[in-house]
Amino acid sequence: AHPTIDFGKWVEVEDVKSGTKIMVRITDRGPHIAGRVIDLTTAARNALGYSKSSLYRVRLRLCK
Repeated sequence: AHPTIDFGKWVEVEDVKSGTKIMVRITDRGPHIAGRVIDLTTAARNALGYSKSSLYRVRLRLCK
């Protein structure tokens, strides 16, 4: 989920610390908490090696 990127658009999400990258498609609006830029599904979090309750620094790149 992202607050402004159009539904259906693909975004590359990169973990700033590890450099791990994944591709996700925007399908929802959110996050609804100040300072957060994207909400990821469980599968996307797992692909990045994240635990459910953690926050991480990521870099986003909109793909065409």
